[in-house]
Amino acid sequence: MLFCINDRGEGRRSCDASGANELRKYAKEKAEAYPNLKIEKSDCLGHCKHGPVVQILPEKALYRCVDTADVDRLFFQRIDKGEAATALLIERHKKHDKK
Repeated sequence: MLFCINDRGEGRRSCDASGANELRKYAKEKAEAYPNLKIEKSDCLGHCKHGPVVQILPEKALYRCVDTADVDRLFFQRIDKGEAATALLIERHKKHDKK
């Protein structure tokens, strides 16, 4: 699970400015109960407007997680149940919309 922590600078929307690093730390604590799950930092995933953005490998699905409740939902639906967390899913055709 990759958390984008890219910072695009003052006044520009980015995952880091939207709290991604704090959410990554929260997810890392939750992941202690999942021995096969790694929580890592990532550079820009190309969806700054939707940030914070999380990518789940190997399928490379992208999710928008703006708070700890979203991280909890992602863990429950994607990790525990093996289903896509469709409410958080970022559509692939929106790639590179860094507005």
